[in-house]
Amino acid sequence: MTAMNNATRNAPLTYAAIYIPVRVVEWLLWYAILRTRPAPIRTAIAWIGGGVFLSCAADIPLGILEGGVVPVGRPFC
Repeated sequence: MTAMNNATRNAPLTYAAIYIPVRVVEWLLWYAILRTRPAPIRTAIAWIGGGVFLSCAADIPLGILEGGVVPVGRPFC
């Protein structure tokens, strides 16, 4: 993997490499906490995938406000 110390070189790759795995773990934890009964694996995948998609989509306005730069860095954790 390339060095992540200069996120401005390839911000989308850095964003995907850092935030998507973190958000998968976050939504997996939410799914585990909120589920009330066992469900098919497709339900879990849909819940987690939808949550990751929603979280990433919520960053789009921030990117627009920053002049088209994908938000990467500590403030966006």
